[in-house]
Amino acid sequence: MKKTKLTAALLAFGISASMIFQTPVYATEDTAAATATSTITTNSISGWPQGPEITSASAVIMEDTTNTILYAKDMDQALSPAGAVKIMTCLLALENSQLTDQVTMTETGVSGVTDGGAHISSQLGEVFTMEQCLYAIMLASANDIALQIAEQIGGSVDAFVEKMNSRAQELGCTNTVFTNPTGLPDDNQHTTAHDLALIMQAAINTDGFRDIASATSYTIPATNVSGGAATLPTVFP
Repeated sequence: MKKTKLTAALLAFGISASMIFQTPVYATEDTAAATATSTITTNSISGWPQGPEITSASAVIMEDTTNTILYAKDMDQALSPAGAVKIMTCLLALENSQLTDQVTMTETGVSGVTDGGAHISSQLGEVFTMEQCLYAIMLASANDIALQIAEQIGGSVDAFVEKMNSRAQELGCTNTVFTNPTGLPDDNQHTTAHDLALIMQAAINTDGFRDIASATSYTIPATNVSGGAATLPTVFP
């Protein structure tokens, strides 16, 4: 099955969560083929309000206290997660570190400046707090910072990816495979709208995530090498 990308916005599920994050339900980019064959399964429930047809290939709205599926359109279709991977990256960082921890950029992290994705132009030896790093990931989708966090928490990027997959299984995900903490394209990396809702559910119930994910801007003060403050969500390139 050909995979399509999820939108870059944060997943919101349940009415209150949608209002808190002020972002749309996670869904995939529209493709003519996917739209033509898609199925809104919740419309077949007797007496259930009919959900609208949408252009996205896949979507789900899940009530976050009972996991009741309010709306489902091909929610178990395997898709490329793109930047949504960083929700899991952020979740693991919050679960395995303190916001005051220092993060020093190594060659692993700064390689993300030239990997073709978003970054904040971090430099070798530059020091950030974990809190600053998580804002950089969630506001600027910074691959350099995601890679550095992965190395710091996992010991290596590969070991961190193993943690990502183990945590996904613990959360009940049934069709999710992560291969990197950044979301850069990989044919073997995939998830579903339903699995992503479960990951997001864990994230918003983790201390600190709501503040970080709902922020519209954040300023990183001058670091030991930057020479000046940087206001996110500035993204390079």
